[in-house]
Amino acid sequence: MPEIKFFPETHVAFVSEIGPYQQSIQRGFKKLFDWFSAHHIHPVGESLAIFYDDPAKVAAENLRCDLCAPVGSHVTGSDEVRTKEIGGWQVATTVYQGDANAAGAYDELYRWLREQGYHEADAPIEKYLSKLGEE
Repeated sequence: MPEIKFFPETHVAFVSEIGPYQQSIQRGFKKLFDWFSAHHIHPVGESLAIFYDDPAKVAAENLRCDLCAPVGSHVTGSDEVRTKEIGGWQVATTVYQGDANAAGAYDELYRWLREQGYHEADAPIEKYLSKLGEE
């Protein structure tokens, strides 16, 4: 069941990718975690993906996303890895398991938002509760 929660302001390191989301997610997280390893940096929370485009409206090769992980406030980026602050807002949340369930979870969340009198205000963010490659 969806619910409203506070998403705290979070300092993240991230890689921007363009292309089909499944490929971009794998490619971007590999770049990010390789960079972490090379710079001896450890994330301080679960990985996140920010999806800027709706795949029903934008061609797969043009889909934009940022693949992120929370890091300490002292971390700055280099090369393809940058840092930014995200969060500090109220968000609608839901939990789902597996890629096959993503579309249904998004549909349920957006339907619930409308029923509550809300609407989407920004790009969806997914927080991954499992390790990369796990469902």
